[in-house]
Amino acid sequence: MPGCLVRTKKYAIIYFINTRKRKVWYRFAVLFFTDMAVTLTKRLATVAELVRGGAYFADVGTDHGYLPVWLVQNGRISRAIAADINEKPLASAQKTIEKHHLEQQIVTICSDGLENVDPSVEDIAVAGMGGELIAQIIGRAEWIKNPQKNLLLQPMTQAAHLRRYLAENGFAVLREQPAQEGRRLYIVLQACWDGKKRVLSDAEALAGRCLEQTDELSQRYLKSAADKQRKIAAGLKTAENFTEAKRREALAEELERFLLK
Repeated sequence: MPGCLVRTKKYAIIYFINTRKRKVWYRFAVLFFTDMAVTLTKRLATVAELVRGGAYFADVGTDHGYLPVWLVQNGRISRAIAADINEKPLASAQKTIEKHHLEQQIVTICSDGLENVDPSVEDIAVAGMGGELIAQIIGRAEWIKNPQKNLLLQPMTQAAHLRRYLAENGFAVLREQPAQEGRRLYIVLQACWDGKKRVLSDAEALAGRCLEQTDELSQRYLKSAADKQRKIAAGLKTAENFTEAKRREALAEELERFLLK
């Protein structure tokens, strides 16, 4: 009987081509694979790359719970907390966890930021929020001031505010990795507390470690930051605020000096 073998990472499924069974097998495969694994967006996949193997992980603002589920499914971690301040996304996360039979490895917690999160967690992701809110969440958890804690921060807006907060409050940014989804660029920061307070220039606040990185996405992020300053400068000129417009243009030029020719 003519058939086709479909191979996956862990499984093989045969479906038949010339019989009525083809439809039956196809439906089985769809249901089977739907239950098998989650897929992360580029943004969350970039966060996942920075999670340390075997770490006790907390995902703050977990939404559907895809990040901790993916990490457990792929053997990166064995236990996690999925936390959210709102009951609706927390219920969605619980459904995702139950769907993939990971109730023993991942627990959901209703928490305002890190308020109810177990302080013994080692890696902490705070993603999909504004930079100012992420800074507030960090600031309310004194126990996070520990060199052993690995912070993975993904601001949707106000990244410059977050960088300044981290620098002024003794957190070192170890790495920054841009992620692109469609036409939009996001940034993921890996940070830890070392107690050393720093002062950032305006360029450092706007572009962070992308100033010293030459990969394509970092260069795009840097150019986007420069272009935004030029756009702001143009608007200030229209409003006849020439002093601030000149400062913004100078900032754009400073950022552009780090672009590869």
